[in-house]
Amino acid sequence: SEDVILEVVRKHAADPATTIGRDTPIEDSGIDSYGLIEIVFELEERLGVDIPYNANDGGFADAKTVGDLIDKVAALVERA
Repeated sequence: SEDVILEVVRKHAADPATTIGRDTPIEDSGIDSYGLIEIVFELEERLGVDIPYNANDGGFADAKTVGDLIDKVAALVERA
């Protein structure tokens, strides 16, 4: 699922030519909060998991790097 997540993040990045990896800060990718929500929806659809967005739910809003996103989604996929 890590490849799927990276593919989706890259698709939503401001500049698709930018190299995006686990250590890339989300803010450096050009993805804003709206883009992050789009990523969440697409990952839910592609991976068949429910992803909480709010930080209160351990969601994506508090992720700082692409690796944080990958780890959060991987944990959800394992529990599903």
